[in-house]
Amino acid sequence: MCLTYKGFLKKPTGRVTDLSKSIFKKAKKAEYSLMVMNKYVKSFLQYIHLGSLNDCFRYDSYGHAIVREELKAHVSFRAHNLIHDPMFRKCDIIFCVYVMIYFDDISKLKMGVFL
Repeated sequence: MCLTYKGFLKKPTGRVTDLSKSIFKKAKKAEYSLMVMNKYVKSFLQYIHLGSLNDCFRYDSYGHAIVREELKAHVSFRAHNLIHDPMFRKCDIIFCVYVMIYFDDISKLKMGVFL
């Protein structure tokens, strides 16, 4: 969404990695409850004051906001084990949200080599 308003949409791609098929299934749907979305509207509009959530989401009759296809087209999903699989050749930014809490101390040290 942010990429759209900053004029970078044609350039980047995003890669979502995990080992869980259920996480991929949920992430690929890119569907969010309007109750959840309402929590973030104010922050979204403060960051992207020229845009609208309608530019990024379509809405269904069940009370869900769904990320628009033209935005989802820039994201790929791939199983990837952070400890055993090689790192990707080029990454500009990596988000590891709630990842390190699952590793023991030895694995965290291994990860420090890569990050």
